[in-house]
Amino acid sequence: ACAGRSAAAHPAAVTIGATVLPFARDFALTVLIEGVVLWFALDRRHDRGTKLLAAWWLSTCTLPIVHFVFPMLAQLGWPRWAWVTWAEIFAPAAECALFATLVSAQSGGERKASPRDMLAIVLANLVSFGLGELLRFSGLS
Repeated sequence: ACAGRSAAAHPAAVTIGATVLPFARDFALTVLIEGVVLWFALDRRHDRGTKLLAAWWLSTCTLPIVHFVFPMLAQLGWPRWAWVTWAEIFAPAAECALFATLVSAQSGGERKASPRDMLAIVLANLVSFGLGELLRFSGLS
């Protein structure tokens, strides 16, 4: 570090502290919460590997958009409730499409995701959203 400057004053340190660390925390919590729901709620025909992959991969694909892109709508004058609503519609819809693609690809196109799978994904998203809002309102987030 330069003499007289703390690491926290460096722009990269500010970006990591203000952007990367909160995202990493939110990602870990989302994967944990949604992973537990998916583990128990996805159709029993899916093996452990598919359930674990789904818990990680679905959030990897959608959470950056929910976390970084949708909040930008606030800068365009959108109220929080509006962009959060669209983010929470986008996430399970995209994850259902991604999971259907995964199941089809794993089976060579012979299997399809079930309605139970789609409901499990929606439930996982609702649970993680609800717990995230509780953390936000409690000041822990």
